[in-house]
Amino acid sequence: MQQRVRGRPAHPNGPTCLTYTPDGTKLVTAGSNNVIRVYTTGSDGEPTNIDDCTENNTALAATVE
Repeated sequence: MQQRVRGRPAHPNGPTCLTYTPDGTKLVTAGSNNVIRVYTTGSDGEPTNIDDCTENNTALAATVE
């Protein structure tokens, strides 16, 4: 099965932080809009949004939990 690459705006213009979980199954992003999004790697599905995060995120770290 061939992977499709498509653009998907995750956050408005400005700084965006991202990290993969150690097992590579999730991509986590945090943007200047103070929303964290969790994408499933290799999926076309919509991300899980976490709207209740602190302002001015400057780094991310992820675990498998």
